[in-house]
Amino acid sequence: MFLCKDLEVRNVGEKGRGVFATAQIPAGTLIADYLGVVLHPDETRWEDRIYEVWYSDLANISPDITKDDAYLINHSCEANCGIGDIERHMIICTLRTIFPGEEISFTYMIGPEPKDNTISRPCLCGTTHCRGTLFSDVAQFEAWENWMENIQKDIPEEPPVSYGEELPPLQTYPETLPDIEVYSVYGSRTQEPTELHASTLPCSDELRKIIRETGRQIEIPNLNMRVEGVLFNGQVIATESAE
Repeated sequence: MFLCKDLEVRNVGEKGRGVFATAQIPAGTLIADYLGVVLHPDETRWEDRIYEVWYSDLANISPDITKDDAYLINHSCEANCGIGDIERHMIICTLRTIFPGEEISFTYMIGPEPKDNTISRPCLCGTTHCRGTLFSDVAQFEAWENWMENIQKDIPEEPPVSYGEELPPLQTYPETLPDIEVYSVYGSRTQEPTELHASTLPCSDELRKIIRETGRQIEIPNLNMRVEGVLFNGQVIATESAE
């Protein structure tokens, strides 16, 4: 269920369809609640489970793909959104300011690649830091799992409806969600960077806050540096400034 009005679905070539911003969307905005039919973990409506999301160890959520909805949001290795959690509902929200015309994306937390390599999950995001696969970075997935376990530890695992029924929307939704620091955040590559006059590199928390609020990469002329993003572990991704 889309929770933001400033969205439209478009064709995106070999990726099929995607969801795009039609106006500037601030950081922390709720984009969608990933709703659908509640299934037992042993059940599936889709052979490869690609559209199904985890609810708890007792249930998965399978969307109705005949409707334009959250399942159309594509994966990106430089995602501008992440998955928050409200009462076990998977809430997709913006990690930074998003600009008109930008494709909405989040990093699919589907787990690390199986050791037997029997399943292929190629990534088509085409970003500079594309990992080439939808499978999760091991360290990031572990950090995400720990974060999810902590915020869900007091929430019952039993779904509110029987298997085969639709997960109902929440009665109320917050206006915004705070920064979810288990996700990496990258500034837009289509917008002019924010210029920062500093003689030393600010801490990663400050850089992350700037990217989150402005939606842009950060140019630091005194250091001949452009900060592209901040990873989930606090590592700063930077390059030399373009001449």
